[in-house]
Amino acid sequence: MSEEEYIQREVNSSENAVRKMLFYYASSLTDAGIEDVRQYIATKIPEMIDFSKEQSDFIYMNINKENKIYDNLNNSIKLLDGILQSKKLDLDSIKIVKQILSLMVEDMKEFTEM
Repeated sequence: MSEEEYIQREVNSSENAVRKMLFYYASSLTDAGIEDVRQYIATKIPEMIDFSKEQSDFIYMNINKENKIYDNLNNSIKLLDGILQSKKLDLDSIKIVKQILSLMVEDMKEFTEM
């Protein structure tokens, strides 16, 4: 299998997973009494995927198996810089920085136990 075929297979698999999740999401919304589920989802999904560049970098970094301490620290600094520049409390970014630091602590813990 070529690299392009492999990538396309991964994309197709991911799209199928999203479709299944959307089905369960729609079902939950129907159970919650939402009348126009399609409109509700069409409105909510853009809000859900509206990531800052730093948040997108963090997500990509954690999908990528070659996580580096330098990258983790650099992305944490970028997230915090974004908060400082905007002068707005961004709880999502703070949670991400906390998660990065927690992951680093776990990695260090594993490293020191060897």
